[in-house]
Amino acid sequence: MRTINKLYYGDSFRWFMGVVINTADPLQLGRAQVRIYGIHPENIEDLPSDSLPWAQVMVSPTEGGSSGIGKMPQLIEGARVVGFFMDGGSSQIPLIIGSVPFVEDPSPQQIQQLSNGDNSLQTSAKGISNFITGKTNAEKAFNFFISTNFTPEQSAAMIAGLVEQSTAKMSPTLEVDGSFGIAQWPIVETEGNRYEGLIYFAGNRGISEFSIEAQLQYVLYELRTFPSFGLGPLKRTKTLTAAVDVFASKYITWNTSTDAQTFARREKSKEIFERFTKWLQLQDLMKH
Repeated sequence: MRTINKLYYGDSFRWFMGVVINTADPLQLGRAQVRIYGIHPENIEDLPSDSLPWAQVMVSPTEGGSSGIGKMPQLIEGARVVGFFMDGGSSQIPLIIGSVPFVEDPSPQQIQQLSNGDNSLQTSAKGISNFITGKTNAEKAFNFFISTNFTPEQSAAMIAGLVEQSTAKMSPTLEVDGSFGIAQWPIVETEGNRYEGLIYFAGNRGISEFSIEAQLQYVLYELRTFPSFGLGPLKRTKTLTAAVDVFASKYITWNTSTDAQTFARREKSKEIFERFTKWLQLQDLMKH
């Protein structure tokens, strides 16, 4: 009988929480690579995702548990998990004992599931990125906001606010006077570390903070996570003018507007709305 290394005895217990980055286990044992809060750096440049340790996943004792007998774990990328390190303080051999259910940024299919009463939501940041389509960043943003259940008016209003910050190109790499990205999040800690939040958000999901996909998802994440950023008032708006004013005042908290800037932003929202609603109408005609 093989002896068990004393390193695995439970005198030094250390638990963790983390986010699943990769489930494509080359050994096909149902393992997952996990970026663990407080241990692994948030920035993927400091620790690439492919360098993360593989964590074994505990299964039910009703399963075989040996030689491929029984069900395999069904974790997906983006899942929040809890576990402990089998090697204690060395913290190199993680074991996942469970996941914490949560809803991230729903795709169109997930929105349909919700409307059908299906709560078995599964999400992946990379999967969500597949729905951010279009020839320009503004078009990608419009499609994304529409797919996440905003009205065309609300979607156009948000794009107008973002365009005001990052130019018509909505460049996710734009850095001007200490501000960054499509919303020009301040890099300095003056607005609740929202730029650091972007880096953390993207790093945990294994996507680049310099991508339009990551930044659009982060806008939605902030709106849904922090009530003060105005999701409620925005969703209640019925007109372009109301929506663009709410988004500019609630979400872009560092924005100060003159009457001329407010007028220009409203006009831009009208232009965006007309451009993309005509495009939606054309799509509908092509389908029929």
